Amino acid sequence: MKNFVVACALGALLFAGSARADDTLAPPPVVKTHPRTGLVAGGASLFATTYLASVFGAVGADPGSPYEALYAPIVGPFYVAGHTFATTSSSDFAGGLLEDTVGVLFLIDGLAQLGGAAMMIAGFALPRKIEPAVRVSPLVGRGMTGLGLTGAF
Repeated sequence: MKNFVVACALGALLFAGSARADDTLAPPPVVKTHPRTGLVAGGASLFATTYLASVFGAVGADPGSPYEALYAPIVGPFYVAGHTFATTSSSDFAGGLLEDTVGVLFLIDGLAQLGGAAMMIAGFALPRKIEPAVRVSPLVGRGMTGLGLTGAF
């Protein structure tokens, strides 16, 4: 039994590699990132359509009217909605209801512009990670050594 242990120890010494503590492993695979195109495209289309609607509303506005604020993206509709609610008189029910409805529509327009801009920013700020399709890794087992190839084909 003693001879067997000595033979195993000598065999291990003879076939041992030249590994040292300062040897480094291969760097991990590079993970590429891409913006979330669905989020960016959806946000851009939402923002563009609602902002263009605001600009078309501002084109016909009289000089000096509060509707000129619609040229400012995101904040313009909120300014006009606030001005519309502030000037609504409660004595005329039909006129007051119409102005309240217009004010709510400007609030919805401003929220849609804000949501579209937030979607675009989130699409660029939170990119998705794309890992390589094929990965090579060392393969070590009982009676075998080599390289393993894994991935999606």
